[in-house]
Amino acid sequence: MADLTCPTCRGVRTVGGVGCGPGGCRPLLLKCSTCRGTGTITAERADWINAGERLRADRLTRDFSLREEATRLGVRASVLSDYEHGHLNPAECPR
Repeated sequence: MADLTCPTCRGVRTVGGVGCGPGGCRPLLLKCSTCRGTGTITAERADWINAGERLRADRLTRDFSLREEATRLGVRASVLSDYEHGHLNPAECPR
């Protein structure tokens, strides 16, 4: 199965960010965290991202904040965020 173009960086491999230090803040390019700088993702990862977007849309339809939904599900908000962003398999997310 062929890899797909990363939806975050659109195959460029980097995304814009801001770096701040003692001398102030400046714009910089960061390695894309979705594809880990490869510019492509697997079909399975694309499915995870799409399923996570549906999880988030469902939560927002019910007017729950991320923290409220995480509490209801018995997970940390950061874990729920990882499911919603496709970093974890949303099929394994508690319902």
